[in-house]
Amino acid sequence: MVIKETREGPSPDSHQSLLFPEIKHEYTISFASKGEYACGILLEKYIPDFLLIPGATFQVPVSTYRKCDFRVNDTFIEYHPITFHHDFDDKQALRRFNSALKRIDDVSLQKEIKHAIKAELGEKYYLKRWHLVREAYGNSADLSVAFDAKSLYDLVITRYGQNYPNSSDFESEFLSVAKSV
Repeated sequence: MVIKETREGPSPDSHQSLLFPEIKHEYTISFASKGEYACGILLEKYIPDFLLIPGATFQVPVSTYRKCDFRVNDTFIEYHPITFHHDFDDKQALRRFNSALKRIDDVSLQKEIKHAIKAELGEKYYLKRWHLVREAYGNSADLSVAFDAKSLYDLVITRYGQNYPNSSDFESEFLSVAKSV
């Protein structure tokens, strides 16, 4: 899924300068998912002076073939909900996992197992991205991986934002923005 938004703003190729006024250009931003779109819109809404600028604050290169979703100051932000289908590297292992999970009758135990596996897959994803960010931008660069609206709120909005709502209202707004496209 690609969601595109055309907007006027600083040229994606320009860097802000204190000496010269910004040249405004129309450019298109493409989002990979509704969730990524919601992240971008809410980052712009709640973080002062944050604008989605491709290559600078949005889809920032971290290697030849990889980009990080967002950048706020020296913090790179990835929005990456964990899904077993995409995050298991070994599809045979995923099939065995799903098959074994179906044989467990206790629903709360199934949820506990899924939660533990998601935590492991999330840590694995974080470490892969952290190494790319550090290699590209040095030790002062930081990485936050938001796996859902709540973690985006906890890791990014409360750290950099101003005039933001409480956590539950933010999560509702996130879902509303995501559904709007």
